[in-house]
Amino acid sequence: MRRVPVFSRSEGLRSTLIHSDQLRAARALTGISQTELARLVGVSIPTIKRAEGSGSIGVPQRTRDAIADGLRRLGVHFVNGHDGAGRGVRWASDADAAELVGVDGPNGEGAAAD
Repeated sequence: MRRVPVFSRSEGLRSTLIHSDQLRAARALTGISQTELARLVGVSIPTIKRAEGSGSIGVPQRTRDAIADGLRRLGVHFVNGHDGAGRGVRWASDADAAELVGVDGPNGEGAAAD
């Protein structure tokens, strides 16, 4: 399957390249449907399908950003693969979650204050 890159806004100062397979994996990790993600982000279900698909029809940059940001608000961290570990997704760590103001972590608890 051909991977379609999805560019997202920078995390910190570094821009992250997010692929369609990462969007599918991130949604699967959260356990939400395409319908639920579309509702959360405020886009149509076909838009989610195009963003997650491997076809040549893409979605606008700001829409890709919104989808990735919506998944981040659910506690997903996109792994860019620059550290040699490969590209993927995982639950955000406490440090990652602390950057997401007002968002619960993967187990429903908010980021702990030090």
